[in-house]
Amino acid sequence: MGEATESLRNSLVVRYLSRSRRPVIVSREASAACFVEEAQCGYVCVPNPEPIYTTLLRALENRDQWPEMGRRGRDFAFRHLTWEKSAERASRCYEELLRDVKASA
Repeated sequence: MGEATESLRNSLVVRYLSRSRRPVIVSREASAACFVEEAQCGYVCVPNPEPIYTTLLRALENRDQWPEMGRRGRDFAFRHLTWEKSAERASRCYEELLRDVKASA
């Protein structure tokens, strides 16, 4: 699977889970890890068995925080992870890339 496809898949999963008010657990290597950390809507861990196990235990021990984490994730998703916001970010990236290409020509 290509990096862009993997990134899109991760983002869609986090977007769906966040909108459903569920805390998430993602790999530190997932593109969505930065969203989870910024929104404080779940857990980010190293993708190895021991850290995953430890993260799952920590999540279970902090079950009382799940509703608030879910709310933060949902709020973040509706503010920052809409298709419109994604299109705006992509447009800005393309515009910046075109400026760089023109400047270097």
